[in-house]
Amino acid sequence: MKTYKTVKEIKADVKDGVLTINDNVTFELSFELEISLNVFGSIIAKNITCENITCGDITCEDITCGDINCRNITCGDINYYAFCCVYGKMKCRTWKYRRENAHTPIVLDGKIETATAGEGNE
Repeated sequence: MKTYKTVKEIKADVKDGVLTINDNVTFELSFELEISLNVFGSIIAKNITCENITCGDITCEDITCGDINCRNITCGDINYYAFCCVYGKMKCRTWKYRRENAHTPIVLDGKIETATAGEGNE
């Protein structure tokens, strides 16, 4: 399990604009970086703001990023650019995309569960 407590620790592991973690990761801070995040495990964080996320599972308060490709997402609010693909389940308070010609979240083997029906951009 990798744990980040400061932005300096995160930046030290970023290579060519990508933070790659070959394990589960916990972010004990909120951060906003223009990077892509590739995690070969699960992510636990409060808030994530980044370019793109590719990982196993995400558990956090809020996500703001480019595109998301994960196994499962459980969080508060999801705000993505154009594409959100989840293999298992997506459970959130709200979801919203920013690009005009974007796609609603794709959940291949499960469903989207939101706090209130009609959330998102459908």
